Amino acid sequence: MADYDKRLLERRALEEGNLTLAERYALRRNLGSAGVDWNSPHTFEVVRGDTYGLALANLRAACAHDEFHPQPFSDGATCPLTFAETIRACVENYNRLQNPDGSERSIEERLLWGDTWLESQTGIAHKKKTNTFRIIPHCEKLRTLDQNFNSACFPCEYNDIKEGEDFNSGSRRYKCNDWLEQDKVLVHPAWRYAAQADTKEFKGYFEEFVGIAFAQFPRIRPGDNSDKGMGFYVVRKPEQDELRALIVNNANNSNANSYYYLSYNARFARVRPQ
Repeated sequence: MADYDKRLLERRALEEGNLTLAERYALRRNLGSAGVDWNSPHTFEVVRGDTYGLALANLRAACAHDEFHPQPFSDGATCPLTFAETIRACVENYNRLQNPDGSERSIEERLLWGDTWLESQTGIAHKKKTNTFRIIPHCEKLRTLDQNFNSACFPCEYNDIKEGEDFNSGSRRYKCNDWLEQDKVLVHPAWRYAAQADTKEFKGYFEEFVGIAFAQFPRIRPGDNSDKGMGFYVVRKPEQDELRALIVNNANNSNANSYYYLSYNARFARVRPQ
């Protein structure tokens, strides 16, 4: 594949997302990059591992069996979904009411994140001894993490990070590290940025996910707090600059969470051919 062809396909993948299966395959073989192929027939599953790195290795092994898989890839290597892609996957999976054989899907089958959590390649960097954090939608350090990595977090130099956007968990404009009412979630700046709620590719999916999540709370945990959930949880005032993955918690609360250790059990949503 000529260099200009590779660049053209990557631009089309980014701007239009309408590559053919053969074009995606050629781009991946030539160490190109592309996001999720939402247009081809697909379904979802959860891939697990004892750590983030091992789960990533298992994800790549699972995708290796499918030459034309719709999972995103970067420099030819299979990637985890971003946080925004994970939210969209959860919405799409929930809205599938029937199995391929026509049988009705249970609520447990429809809730991709129902009894588990889902990691992403979206990173959150926490600045040492402050409440400042940065959301990095496509985090290279996470999507290329070695399978032998076994530390709680990734060391980093916060001020050297150029990608993403800064937020402050001590802000008076929005609340972090606590459950929220539905209307507060919908306007929460960190939630909206992490879910890429105002972009063309993901517009509407965040609002739909919020509606689905809040509809589950009275069923899963009836009581006085069933009208709250979806907190945005981050590390405050760490001793050193650090980088962790942003996850979506199980349907009991559907929090966005960056507390989880990279050395802890990990789960990824996988987009697989149908």
